Amino acid sequence: MKLKSTLWALALMGVAVSCSDDLGERQGDNTDGNEGPKTYMTVTVRQGVQTRATGGEEGDKVGDVSGEAGSEAESEVKDVTVFLYRGENNTEPSEFKGTSMIMAAGFANEVGSMSGSSESWHSWTSSVEVEINDQTFEYDNKLFGIIAVTNLGKTAADALIDKVKNKSITTGKNLADQIQIFAWSDEGSSANSFIMSTHNDQYGMDSKIFDSVILKANATSTDAPMAEVHVERLAAKIRMAGKDGVTDFIYELKATDEGGTAGDVIAKVRLDQVKVVNRLNSGSYLLKRVSETVSGADDKIDDANKDIYLGNEICSSVTGGTSSYNYVIDPWTRSKTQGSVSSISSITAASGSTMLSYDNPFSGDSYEALWGSEPQTELSGNDSFDDSQKVLLCYTQENTTTATNSLDGYSTGAIFKATYFPKEWVVTKLGENQEVTGVKTEPITYGGSGAEGLAEGGDGDNLSSISTETGGKTFYVYQGQAYRNHEAVFNAWAFNQQETMVYSYVSFTKNEITSIKKSDFKKAAIAEHEDPFGYIADLKKKAESGSEEYFTEEDAIETFLEENSAEVNKVVYPYENGVCYYPYWIRHADNKKPSEIGVMEFGIVRNNIYDLSVSGISDIGLPGTHEPDPEKPNEDDDILINVVVLVKDWVVRSNSDIIL
Repeated sequence: MKLKSTLWALALMGVAVSCSDDLGERQGDNTDGNEGPKTYMTVTVRQGVQTRATGGEEGDKVGDVSGEAGSEAESEVKDVTVFLYRGENNTEPSEFKGTSMIMAAGFANEVGSMSGSSESWHSWTSSVEVEINDQTFEYDNKLFGIIAVTNLGKTAADALIDKVKNKSITTGKNLADQIQIFAWSDEGSSANSFIMSTHNDQYGMDSKIFDSVILKANATSTDAPMAEVHVERLAAKIRMAGKDGVTDFIYELKATDEGGTAGDVIAKVRLDQVKVVNRLNSGSYLLKRVSETVSGADDKIDDANKDIYLGNEICSSVTGGTSSYNYVIDPWTRSKTQGSVSSISSITAASGSTMLSYDNPFSGDSYEALWGSEPQTELSGNDSFDDSQKVLLCYTQENTTTATNSLDGYSTGAIFKATYFPKEWVVTKLGENQEVTGVKTEPITYGGSGAEGLAEGGDGDNLSSISTETGGKTFYVYQGQAYRNHEAVFNAWAFNQQETMVYSYVSFTKNEITSIKKSDFKKAAIAEHEDPFGYIADLKKKAESGSEEYFTEEDAIETFLEENSAEVNKVVYPYENGVCYYPYWIRHADNKKPSEIGVMEFGIVRNNIYDLSVSGISDIGLPGTHEPDPEKPNEDDDILINVVVLVKDWVVRSNSDIIL
């Protein structure tokens, strides 16, 4: 990310304050019982934008801008919690490490907006009382590193500060291991409060620059020391944009063969809704951390002791033609293994007992069941997308895995619900006397909206009039071809197994099958072959059993299809009203290799905006009966949708040019 959208400056001005008339201004006199010495700091939070060096933190640059300041709601500071630290053994700090000593903490919730600015959310000022947790430490003129967290709320802030006071948090590791369950709030007085915490204001591979302040025991409001602290949101956000040249999210699907029809429009696809799945909701580390550096996706990051707190993400070429990478680590990254993806609720955080959980987990008996009644965003017909506006789909928390464990059950993705409009389908062909003579391909006529549009043969034309209101037709897909119904599928197969159509689909229906002798069927050519449904094989078994001379209604093909629908649907795919689904797994750092998952290719990282845009659709989506497979790798050769992902800093990572 070359740009940090919420780059904040926190000016800390120490002010010595007496608590009673008989206390002097000597350091340490501002105490209460067994509490440590206290001082006050005036805290100023400012928003700014700076350019970053190239690497994994750079995001996607558009022109000269790669970051976004965010809205007032996303940027407002309602309170500030401050932690001061020293180096190991109380030495002068040079960086924030696991061995850093947490020396003091304070909270302020009287944060007022800066006057004189049309963008009032850019700056806040308040005073913070901090308490040194070592009563014997002479802090005057000593350098402290600063960790700042915004919008925790008084209850959560007091709980953290109490941990510092009672020595539950004494080291940098103790503080960094804290899991913040909520990254933002949508309800009550804290609505639109986004938790933000210190990030490293060094944009190369080194992480030794830190925010600091020199405390003064006798400082006043006019000579208090100044400091800058930079914070970033723990949340990420996912947005959707339209595509230039595409109206109402209706895409043309063109033939790719070279038999004279390449480039012909063979279908239209209307993206109707989108839903974000696997939104991690169980928490984020209070402070960002990254793994040790690796050279590729096969390298292990098993040693958590090598993690870097407040480290920056790395994705860069180095001397010798190799590359250098690392992973952003969430509390469950190392526990998200292939063996655990089927039992996510049993995965425990690396620090503490918090269990991994997701909103809209990618699981269930079918895509139709997965979709359910959970919230989703309307696409086609949604006026919010006019004028190329980006529409917020959701906020979410950091969610990362190693390349090896980038599986559909873990990664955050967008599922698109669509209506597929094939140009033509295969139907049963009838002779002059309405006898079945085979099958034929004919254009599909689409009607208007609502029930009329769903009625086969409704008024309308072929593909040219598809709109947001056009209803889809139910059809079936077998071996890549659309069929009007099961009858057409069976008859297409039966036509190829017989010199003449002695037996067709109608022959095996309830009204006709009772006239078929079992002995005649066993001699027929059709009995020597396997149909797509498995019906003929089942009928052969019934012909060999029982004493009946003729088949019964219970042996009918429609009864078999109903009783064996789950297995039949895995071979002949049903598309009820043309509805299909396109899964897309959001990329954080695309390696541009369609069949090879790279380091941090799939993932969600704090303070990033993931902008999705579908640029094209290459094939029909999955039917509603298709079962989600959490164990499937995020990337394979079955690309149905092209998505361009622009990631900005707010940082924006563009997932545009999505091809479904």
